[in-house]
Amino acid sequence: MKLTAYTNNYILKLDSEIQDETFERHFIDGIFKDDNAELCDFETDDDSDNISDIVLESDDDYNNAIKLYEHYKFSRVEASNRGLWTYLSLNTFAEYNKKNFNIYRKNELKHPDQYIYDHYVLEKSPSGMMRHTLCGLWWAVQLSVDEEREDKYELTKILFKQKSFYARFFPTNLISMKPAVQGILEFMQENQELFQQHFENRMRVVTTVVNRIGGTKNLCYMDKEFFKSELNNYKDLIEKVVTRNDYRALL
Repeated sequence: MKLTAYTNNYILKLDSEIQDETFERHFIDGIFKDDNAELCDFETDDDSDNISDIVLESDDDYNNAIKLYEHYKFSRVEASNRGLWTYLSLNTFAEYNKKNFNIYRKNELKHPDQYIYDHYVLEKSPSGMMRHTLCGLWWAVQLSVDEEREDKYELTKILFKQKSFYARFFPTNLISMKPAVQGILEFMQENQELFQQHFENRMRVVTTVVNRIGGTKNLCYMDKEFFKSELNNYKDLIEKVVTRNDYRALL
């Protein structure tokens, strides 16, 4: 299937407009329009004939993520394309964004530029990819889906139990390491009692542990069992964490 994306040069132009606060001028009644936008087309393995089949719902991140992932059969390179996700956000899913992340809302925020990057123009960083509404949803499924399970989305459901869990707590380097993500999720699945309370602070321990392991080992060669085993060594410490001060003191 042929898809449309913005060119790299056009994305750089949007970056400049975000910085000088002129980006909003492209919106008419909350919908982006620029007749001078620079576009490019490319083929994907997407086998759907009708893009309008996808309707994203408000406040249903899990099902929205599954819809995006099952429709767009992106390669990892395609799924990292700033121009592609920005085009989808500003055009294909313009009404969804208008309803849920209206561009004019940014004027009420302390960091309006970050609001734009989180919901419209994909930022150039792994953490930005996970924070971006559409891109983050797709990657959350890609990193957690397990074709060997009876329910291949079993780990994905765990990932979406906490709002924005995947965007806030995953170390930025995990976007290239699916086994690490699945190891974390299986650890959480097997130790649910640890995360029934004080979730945020205990997840900070988990992500810090994984980051520290990355400082001494090449994580790209490790499987999910390695990560589960390492986290099991920290179960007692995780259980002790209640407040953010506990987290800081123990780590």
